[in-house]
Amino acid sequence: MSLKVCVFFILFSTCLFGNDTNSTLEDNYLTQVTFRQNIYRKWLFYEVSPGVNFSKENDFDPNYRFFVKLDFFLEKCRNA
Repeated sequence: MSLKVCVFFILFSTCLFGNDTNSTLEDNYLTQVTFRQNIYRKWLFYEVSPGVNFSKENDFDPNYRFFVKLDFFLEKCRNA
């Protein structure tokens, strides 16, 4: 029996991070796109997330980021 599984998703996200101790609450803005895909059976995935970060520390100039992540899932063996 052969098992082929292909799972992927694309996620668009925008975040706002703030601090309530300042008069201006917004400290950081982040926009990113995440692409996730199954690469081996149903337990091994990779994820790629390019994004742009606008931080108050850098006068809201764009800082570009790129994350690559490898995920795997472990499952406890069940007795028959």
